[in-house]
Amino acid sequence: MIKTGSLQTIKACIKYILVFLIATGLLLFSLLLSAKIPQSAIRDNVQESATYLSEGELFGRAVKDVDGSKLDRYADSILLGIAYQYDSEKPLTSVMWSSYYHSDLDNENENLLAAVTNDYEANQQYLRYWHGSIAFGLVLTSFWFVPFSLEYTWTYMLMLIFSMIGVRLIYKKHHKAVGICFLVSGMVTNFLDFLTTETLTLTVPLLLMLWMERKQNVESKSKSESDWKASFQMAGKAAIAWGAGYVGMWLMKWLLASSVLSENVMPYVSEHIGERIGGDLGIGLAAYIFGAIWKNIRCLFPFEYGIIGAFTGIGLVVYSLYVGYVYYKKNIDKKCVLLYVLIGLVPYIRYIVLHNHSYLHCFFTYRAQLATILAIVLILEQITDRRWRSHANGRKART
Repeated sequence: MIKTGSLQTIKACIKYILVFLIATGLLLFSLLLSAKIPQSAIRDNVQESATYLSEGELFGRAVKDVDGSKLDRYADSILLGIAYQYDSEKPLTSVMWSSYYHSDLDNENENLLAAVTNDYEANQQYLRYWHGSIAFGLVLTSFWFVPFSLEYTWTYMLMLIFSMIGVRLIYKKHHKAVGICFLVSGMVTNFLDFLTTETLTLTVPLLLMLWMERKQNVESKSKSESDWKASFQMAGKAAIAWGAGYVGMWLMKWLLASSVLSENVMPYVSEHIGERIGGDLGIGLAAYIFGAIWKNIRCLFPFEYGIIGAFTGIGLVVYSLYVGYVYYKKNIDKKCVLLYVLIGLVPYIRYIVLHNHSYLHCFFTYRAQLATILAIVLILEQITDRRWRSHANGRKART
């Protein structure tokens, strides 16, 4: 006979698999609906967008000499190029190939303008990604002007959406739904994102959920060993579920593409994976990795904004260290701090693993450090909370 615990595990696995398959189907369907839009219906909007993208630098800065303000017209042009080249008569095939017009003679924003102006056909595949943001991006460009790179918006929106959902789950004590939440988060992130700041949809919601759970434990005066074991388990469950959703969606795209196109697409994929991880800039591996980390840290506000910005940034660091040292409390919850530290380090693990991508694209990958900054804030709150309040209250009482 199957034991009760084993039966529950089997049921949970089946539930996760069903959610994954249903979510994949719904996301793919949304992309197919976009592909069914005739090219003639979007030509004028794409023409206008292509003209706008061609008027500026491919990687122009919104603020002079500040890499953190770079706009990515390159990626936006490719996304619009793929959307424009979708074949409404063969939506599934065109979605799998995700092709666009490319010429080595011009930049991608110029290629997009040439394609829509001269009716050039697609000649370059980009099938390794889902490019799911196209399912929503085409609609958004009809309603408001997006002043910055559309590429950057998806992970931030998803981060906020899943943060609200996650905190609500903890508040209502629906802990069993946490895994499903992060499974879907990883899936939708992969579907929409163009490899920018994908870890944000895992790290920020998870940090907020752990903080909410700790707050509930403090209010209920419950800080037992089992509580922290549950917190570590929740963090591990969330990471595994998010990773399964994220990686699973990539595998599903490649498997579906191979099936629909009747061709092994892995050679297209493996070449680019190696490039994102390795690459060759003529420097040693240690310099490559350190450079990737340093360049991302340097892009953080306000370090790049001249000498005043640099001193302001250093001042913030010194002030944080001062607060943590002067107002520390004796009984620091080390397990809580450890959890925050581990999650705050996730962006740097990403920079190390994808050091070529993080080195070259630090002007947008640096934003993944939002989780690191949030982790630092929560750590300061943890180690100074009570002493800070008692010190402030003492001053009020004396006055």
